Amino acid sequence: MEIIAVLLLVVSVAILFATEAVRVDVVAIIVLVALGLSGIVTPEEALSGFSNPATATVAAMFVISGAFRHTGLVEGITAVLGGALGRTPWLLYLAIIVLVAAVSAFVNNTAAVAVFIPIVLGLERSRGVDPHRLLMPLSFASQTGGLCTLIGTSTNILVADIAMRAGLRPFGMFEFTRLGIVFTIVAIAYLTLVGPFLLRRRGEAGRASAGAGSSTGTYLAELVVEPGSNVVGRELGDLTSRLRFDVTVLEIIREGGERHLPRAGELLREGDTLLIIGSKDDVLLAGRSHGLGFRRDMRLHDAARSGGGLGFVECIVPPASPLVGRTLEELRFRQARDCQALAIRHHDRLEVLRVGKLRLAVGDVLLLQGPRPALDRLEKSDELILLEEVRSWKIAWPRALATLAIVAGIVVGASTGVAPILILAIAGCAALVLGRVVTMEQAYAAIDWKVIFLLAGVIPLGTALEKTGAASLLAEGIVGTLGAWGPTAILAGFYVVTTVLTQIMSNNASAALLAPLAIASAVQMGADPRPLLVAVIFGASASFLTPIGYQTNAMVLGPGGYKFSDFARVGSLLNVILLVIAVVLIPRFFPF
Repeated sequence: MEIIAVLLLVVSVAILFATEAVRVDVVAIIVLVALGLSGIVTPEEALSGFSNPATATVAAMFVISGAFRHTGLVEGITAVLGGALGRTPWLLYLAIIVLVAAVSAFVNNTAAVAVFIPIVLGLERSRGVDPHRLLMPLSFASQTGGLCTLIGTSTNILVADIAMRAGLRPFGMFEFTRLGIVFTIVAIAYLTLVGPFLLRRRGEAGRASAGAGSSTGTYLAELVVEPGSNVVGRELGDLTSRLRFDVTVLEIIREGGERHLPRAGELLREGDTLLIIGSKDDVLLAGRSHGLGFRRDMRLHDAARSGGGLGFVECIVPPASPLVGRTLEELRFRQARDCQALAIRHHDRLEVLRVGKLRLAVGDVLLLQGPRPALDRLEKSDELILLEEVRSWKIAWPRALATLAIVAGIVVGASTGVAPILILAIAGCAALVLGRVVTMEQAYAAIDWKVIFLLAGVIPLGTALEKTGAASLLAEGIVGTLGAWGPTAILAGFYVVTTVLTQIMSNNASAALLAPLAIASAVQMGADPRPLLVAVIFGASASFLTPIGYQTNAMVLGPGGYKFSDFARVGSLLNVILLVIAVVLIPRFFPF
């Protein structure tokens, strides 16, 4: 009964992850509660994910990656490349893809992609780089680049810890490097030679920015509060609460052309001009019902050209943002940030009506309006990444050199066995804070707590699989089904299953569930578990078919103007090629 209960829990968790019906961190808490109440694991085992070295190491690496992101080093290098290679677009594409892969080997690949997205969009304006043809390859290259070292991705650290807790020899810092470099070279060659033919050029007109959709039927309109209007002397909040039409007041324009954001308690005056957004019919009906004169209308994409004292910017929601999973209304975004969202690009769909009620997800692109000081504050925070051309390529050399020295110290220390990687990573975080490279607030903000809670939930689930015998039972089935074709067939099976699961659920969750099965299967065969664990690691970083399985894919979905089908068209052949390479080379580099 315990085996059945654990397997049912695993299936339920997989469904929740795949459908995104519940936030992944909430699912992790549900797993902890279910395991604890069932008595399958002890309370200490249920909470072991929080105290696990892998969880603490991943959190520390997030802080170090966050420090690296704010140094300006990558931006400076890319500026040099843009100047030197700007007249040779394909060579500039290649240089950027190689650079992001190299950075991702030592810095969390999510942080690396977060740095490169605004750079690519800046190069679009200055060098004519097409983001549609570059951002997806950027995401894919960051995934394979992260396979080159132990600290490249959180999945590597997680599986290495599971192996060590099972009594296996620890994975070394550069143990994956040879195979990771092969994967990266093949992926870059494919993305450079084949990718451009599969990613048809869409240009600016096709880029899925939040403000680019002129076919939405949504309009901005200026409505004037005329003499005798029934809204004169009334609060704006009273007006908006009585409007039965799907419109939103964006700003109030007063005498002299003064523009400012509307406040709910503000009294409307005769002669005020209200800038509102909505469908054409609702805009007209709202004006006629309240004595508001219709002055003129314009398409949404013309809003950025309307001038005045307010600015318009596009922003992307990064993985660690506190906005993920919440609505702008819940956050009181307009009041707290002194700016407002005019539209949201959610996956491949443009939302311009009731934007405050949409639950934000990683990769959503927001078109924001507000005073420039408020937008500047957003640029300095970690809530959103502004998709503007980078204003300055100035490198903060003290912070850059300090961060590089700390990363180098961790790599050298871990590879020479000076201390465990966990201690080295925490020491690196302490050095960053004590050296005033980052503040404690910035360190907390850099950690993707959703990933931390995810690890805290799936690690004890793996413990339950082992403790109840469910892992051994499943391993018997795997070996019994594929064992006749030899261990290489079982390796291929684990790679394929991990890759498939990674397309629809977190790569960390896929690895945490399959790593114990890989160890149990190797025990059943009497073979070394390392090849199967490497197959799980590399399969978990081969998420090329959908934009939802890997965070970097979700991040480039909106800015690159992609549809779900674009990932399958470009990534399917790459997945097959890397599968063949994995099956051929893993047994050679990691013999059974």
